[in-house]
Amino acid sequence: MIPLLLVLAVQDTSRLTLAETVERALAHYPTVAAARAARDHAAADAGEAGATRLPRLTLDAAFTRYQEPTIVFPLHGFNPANPPLFDRSLVQAGASLSWTFFDFGGRAARVRAATLLTRAAEAALGAAEMQLVARTANAYLRVLTVRGVLAAQDQRLAALTAESMRARRLLDQGKAARVEILRVDAEVARSRADRIATAEQLNGAEHELAQLTQLPFARVHADSLIPLALADTVPTEDPTAFFARAHEASPELADARHRAEAAQAGLAAT
Repeated sequence: MIPLLLVLAVQDTSRLTLAETVERALAHYPTVAAARAARDHAAADAGEAGATRLPRLTLDAAFTRYQEPTIVFPLHGFNPANPPLFDRSLVQAGASLSWTFFDFGGRAARVRAATLLTRAAEAALGAAEMQLVARTANAYLRVLTVRGVLAAQDQRLAALTAESMRARRLLDQGKAARVEILRVDAEVARSRADRIATAEQLNGAEHELAQLTQLPFARVHADSLIPLALADTVPTEDPTAFFARAHEASPELADARHRAEAAQAGLAAT
């Protein structure tokens, strides 16, 4: 049986939903931003590698200013009737066009390696997004769970307090033993200690959710989160095919596979 998360409550824009927390985390969390930057960097490297297959045009220019006049044109001979041209400024420029027709597959291997690294970066981005989604959903559910536990502890503490007051009235009427009051008071003290520990867990869970979503802690602390429920579904496909599909769809495996192929292409280029 595979549990799936289903939103049961009607969407309320004034409350923080699981979808909103995931969207905010994907938009602002630094691990995903770093993975996107790495993907863009790999794509730029692939474009640079592909540009080596195109013709290369190089333009050079230089300007020199001398203190005294000097020859600024090539001197192939000396004719007193037509002396060479002297000037203090020398301007030189040049252009060269080159194109490598065949390099024994070096450029093709480098382009393939850069392309595979781009695919690996895409897969790494997908893995980072999946991990962040799982972490955000876990933090959201943890806040819901601990809030529910805290509410139950408050109810138990209220019931024990009422029981303590009833036992004291019975003791005043001579209808209860003092040991009964001591037992109830011990339960009240234990419940208060449990509530303090649960409140600290809730504080940590809300801080983690605020950090993931880049929201102020006061907003997360004050928000009433949309409740979720688990629905059990039975997989209809064969387990072998199910795991094979998971193996093919895994971004971590795709990242490792593309990086291994890029390493082979880099070896070929070398």
